[in-house]
Amino acid sequence: MNGEKIETLKQLLPAKDELIELRSREDLPKGQRKLLDKALMHLNKIERTILIEIGNQLICNLTEDADKLKQLINEIEQKSDALKTTSKTISQAVSIVEALIKVVSTATSVGLS
Repeated sequence: MNGEKIETLKQLLPAKDELIELRSREDLPKGQRKLLDKALMHLNKIERTILIEIGNQLICNLTEDADKLKQLINEIEQKSDALKTTSKTISQAVSIVEALIKVVSTATSVGLS
């Protein structure tokens, strides 16, 4: 599903580029510029909506996987002293994923994703 969303974003780019280029023409009448501005505004809104949706899905998936890893870390630590070093390595990976979750969450909440 994210592949389709990313493909849609790619397909929006030529339209946005064309609008931006047309808007930069000095001989463009004000009424036409206003129409182009509105069209660009709507394309930006669509793009932002798709990016937020992708970000939200990423947050859900990463959070779910990080939680599962935390459970496994607890199991490893309870069942095997020999694997405690490995559990620390996994724990570090979880911390990295949680940092990414925070970044994506913040970006999504302010519309930067």
